[in-house]
Amino acid sequence: MTKTFLHAAALALALAGCASAPPPLAYPATPTVAQTDSYFGTTVADPYRWLEDDNAAQTKAWVAAQNRVTDGVLDAIAFRPALRERLRALANYARYSAPFQKNGWLFFYKNDGLQNQSVLYVQRGAAGAPEVLLDPNTFSADGTVRLASFRLSRDGRYAVYAKTAIPGSDWQDLYVLDMTTRRTLPEVLHWVKFSGTAWRGDGFYYSRYAAPSPGSELTTRAENQKVYFHRVGTEQDSDTLVYEDPAHPTRLVGVDTTEDERFAVLQSFQFGRRGNDLFVRDERAGERSFRPIVAEIGDARFDVIDSVGNELLVATTLGAPNRRVVRVDPARPAPSDWATVLPERPEVLQHVTSAGGRLFANYLKDVRSQIQVF
Repeated sequence: MTKTFLHAAALALALAGCASAPPPLAYPATPTVAQTDSYFGTTVADPYRWLEDDNAAQTKAWVAAQNRVTDGVLDAIAFRPALRERLRALANYARYSAPFQKNGWLFFYKNDGLQNQSVLYVQRGAAGAPEVLLDPNTFSADGTVRLASFRLSRDGRYAVYAKTAIPGSDWQDLYVLDMTTRRTLPEVLHWVKFSGTAWRGDGFYYSRYAAPSPGSELTTRAENQKVYFHRVGTEQDSDTLVYEDPAHPTRLVGVDTTEDERFAVLQSFQFGRRGNDLFVRDERAGERSFRPIVAEIGDARFDVIDSVGNELLVATTLGAPNRRVVRVDPARPAPSDWATVLPERPEVLQHVTSAGGRLFANYLKDVRSQIQVF
């Protein structure tokens, strides 16, 4: 992204500084083919269909020729090195994330300034010395493999983290880190995409797809996502299938857990709709099936914040475009039985979380974020 921005900025400044229009560029020829398709009785021409095969030698040669034209323009900009150095100087300062803690350990991300990716550090308490836990800059020589997520188990013994599986794609691999030894365990979970992770006991929920056929990893349609449960110390082949929805192959499905790991929360999302459904099961009670809170996907969002006793705290846009927070009893899931905890306000409720028996609500007011505690 940074390289693309630098190229675009340099090219824009170069064109703006020209007294006359630059000569036309000699783009490589792009062959066409006699390809047509019929859609509901209408014939549609698709002369560039051959470019959809990104593994074909002809496609790769065409991309390389296009890049040579672009590089020729950019390399001719005399002040491009100076612009690059100026932008580099402006970006060269240390940046830190907000810390999070577990069992007396603090975790945070830091970028020294010019690192491609921020490094995950850990330290014992506020006065401890920072130690590198995961450095994604070492994952690959060219910096294209990133640390996509990191989530600790409830007891802090393990962490599951995601790394880019195929550079330039959404595919991720999941790894388990032993927090005592700081070593990554042997098991690796493949073909994960558009998935979170949620711990329960000695394992976690995650979502994945079937393995694509060799050579089609970047072109296979994302269909029939399924939720699995992985137990630490086992291979992926032994993971338990938790949920699938073959009647809706394009939906995204995932399971999260409340902080006490009592409730497992299932959500589905459908492209073209703004909302989601919401199902829940009580793990403590040994429930094996999910009970509906919201059975159908519409345009309203429902996001579980946490549990309070036998009830769930849910942020929703149902009847509240700016979002509100309600308490929902899974035994009485009808909206008429919900109790409002934080009513809708003129300001948009961007994010809300719970800690220490309180709610921390982030509202957007006059283009600024404001955090309020309830």
